[in-house]
Amino acid sequence: MSQHFLRILIAVLLVSCFGSVRCIARGLRTWSYTQLVDASDLVAIIEPIENQPAQDDFVGEAYGHPKSDFSATDTRFRVHSVFKSRGNSPEEITVLHFSYSTHVQGVADGAIFIKFLIGPLQYEKRDLKDEKPVGGVTVFHEPPVWLAFLKHRADGRYEPVTGHFDSGLSFREIHRASFYTFP
Repeated sequence: MSQHFLRILIAVLLVSCFGSVRCIARGLRTWSYTQLVDASDLVAIIEPIENQPAQDDFVGEAYGHPKSDFSATDTRFRVHSVFKSRGNSPEEITVLHFSYSTHVQGVADGAIFIKFLIGPLQYEKRDLKDEKPVGGVTVFHEPPVWLAFLKHRADGRYEPVTGHFDSGLSFREIHRASFYTFP
């Protein structure tokens, strides 16, 4: 080997070793629609009615966080439509979910928690052409509704099928204002 080639090889190896950055990331499971439905005891369209603090301790994988980093919430929902149910189709349900406690700040690679706002909320519908608004703006005042994938708990409440740390993956917000309506 020539000395020129060796110098280039050593330079490349040094740049590779010292120029690389260590990256730590939490693996995130990808849930297909079929997997969400299959793992669920209840699949329904639900509307949040009330949020109340709960006294439950965080259960499940906390990814190195102490359990005191989480606070529990019980949200009561009105059930609009049931697509899958193991047992009777309820008219109202309560879902246990978690968020970070108020003392937790600046979490890297954090959880995907869900927060339910009690409505009605204001939605605006705009038509875009070339990424610019055209025509008028239609304003809707609607309560938020969600497509939820839930597991039934022994205490009668429900919890997200994707677990508490990534509970946001168990819900899809449905914007009624985004539906196309015929004149």
